[in-house]
Amino acid sequence: MKFIRLLSLPLVVLASDALADNAALNAMLEENASAAAYARLCDDEPMSDQLKSNTMLMLALSGIDAQSVQLGSGKFNDIMRRDIRAKRKPNELNCSERLRWARDLLAATQESIRLK
Repeated sequence: MKFIRLLSLPLVVLASDALADNAALNAMLEENASAAAYARLCDDEPMSDQLKSNTMLMLALSGIDAQSVQLGSGKFNDIMRRDIRAKRKPNELNCSERLRWARDLLAATQESIRLK
């Protein structure tokens, strides 16, 4: 019985690490999707597209299976639509600040990809 407990301990640690990694990836996906929505609202569609493609690449490189990456893509689109609907009036946006934020997130995502 003691042997089984010792064997299960590393599995618990690995499972909690995987959950923490997935939570971090989920937070990155949500933040990047929001930034992509603002980039699109501020007429920078190439940056919006780059954020999405780099985020999906990051998910794949992190070991997320293909079906879950597809679900992540759908979630990314849903978050973008939600944020675009919430900010219908572009004059309320501070585009220079929002685009700087999007560029910073894109750079951070690309750096994470490079380190994988």
